[in-house]
Amino acid sequence: MSSMIEQRRVSIGVATALFVFATVVTIGLLVQRPTPVVVKAGDDLDTNPLPGGVRVSVDAAVEAFSVPVFRPQMTLGSDSSIAETWLRTKASPQVWIEYTSGIVVYVRPIGDLQPTREFAEAQLADGVPGRIARVEGVDAFVISEGGDGVGVRLVIDNAVASVISWHGEFSETQLLSVAESIVKEASAARGEHAAAAG
Repeated sequence: MSSMIEQRRVSIGVATALFVFATVVTIGLLVQRPTPVVVKAGDDLDTNPLPGGVRVSVDAAVEAFSVPVFRPQMTLGSDSSIAETWLRTKASPQVWIEYTSGIVVYVRPIGDLQPTREFAEAQLADGVPGRIARVEGVDAFVISEGGDGVGVRLVIDNAVASVISWHGEFSETQLLSVAESIVKEASAARGEHAAAAG
């Protein structure tokens, strides 16, 4: 009888030790989990570039976003040179990706936004300095000031992708090369999707 009581005590002791260990591990994981940084309107755009957004990994942004987030894979910007990624899913959803070069790519669902040519024509009529270019067969609105590239806007599938100079100055040619890489990545993804579906 005493040996049965002793076995129960050992069993209870082991169960208690396992429970305590599991609790400590769980608390440790919760404490180590990074807390998303929430940005509020009025914050400094150098540290919080997307008001109402949350700083996340690029994989989390891609998974959570409603449209494909095509990204460049070249010298000025690639997945290996992402400095930070921000995601806003409400009130004008957007993914904002800053690269170590100082280039930013941001993506929004097309929604009610105009196709590139209509958007560009309206902007040019309002006196915005720029021009319409073709990038790998896709219309692009190139905004520039005095020969310096400021931004490139294009529509790929159901998303608007914009490439901008954020930190540093970049030429039109450099920004267009980033846009070209994005279009090529989108084409490659479409090809892979078609091959998988067929």
